[in-house]
Amino acid sequence: MIYLVCDFISQETKVTDFIGKQNAKKARFSAKAEELRKSSNNKISKSYETIDRFEGQPILVGHHSEKTHRSILKRAHKQADLAIEDAKKAEYYERKAESVGKGGISSLDDDAILKLEEKLAKHIQAHEIIRNINKAVRKNDVEKLKVLREQQLQCGIFMDYDIIPADGKAKEFGLYVAVNNNSTIKRIQDRIDELKMLQQCDDTEEDHENFTYQIDKAEKRILITFEGKPDENIRTILKSRAFKWSKTRTAWTRILTQNAISAGNQVKDELLKYYESL
Repeated sequence: MIYLVCDFISQETKVTDFIGKQNAKKARFSAKAEELRKSSNNKISKSYETIDRFEGQPILVGHHSEKTHRSILKRAHKQADLAIEDAKKAEYYERKAESVGKGGISSLDDDAILKLEEKLAKHIQAHEIIRNINKAVRKNDVEKLKVLREQQLQCGIFMDYDIIPADGKAKEFGLYVAVNNNSTIKRIQDRIDELKMLQQCDDTEEDHENFTYQIDKAEKRILITFEGKPDENIRTILKSRAFKWSKTRTAWTRILTQNAISAGNQVKDELLKYYESL
């Protein structure tokens, strides 16, 4: 496979349905975290208020108030435990909100191919820079290294490797760096090829007696729907092929990939055989 080295050209990111969904997802997680924070604060405040009612009064063992005193303190401690649980859940949703959009380039993004091609160009450029740096180091060409260092900074790959360290003794990139970068180039190219191939597939909808099998290119998902809740055996078949229940779509879904299409066909065949056996 031949790659053409080209300079990375940044383009203004356009607002897409995917970005809108990402923003909505982030907002949902943030709202959930805020709700849990408020709940946690309210519960811990009630717990303190309950305990403060006794103003340090110890439990009077044997007194008629002992049972009531212990019961109230038990409720206060339970409120504190629930407050801690809500605080932990709030932290969980805060982390989820923070991580939205930071998991790399999603195949659901309408601009996924464009972004992957830009990333690919960077890594191809980095490959050439690595080769040229190693040549310059072997020739002890300091001036060439300075130029290559500028190219390295502009490329933005392997930023943590300073080819002109403080002691002035430049070192070559290790072989593993080039090998890993080549692996990255192949992985990105494979993803681009797959996404382009998926663009050629057609929307399909197969209505079977007990379920519907659908490929939705707009949603970039495979959807399997049932009239009611499928039994445990069917759910096991779906889960074994990485299909997950979607409340918003009221269907069992999986992101559209070549592997997902293969898995979907396997699930479809297994479901047909299962219903025939009933």
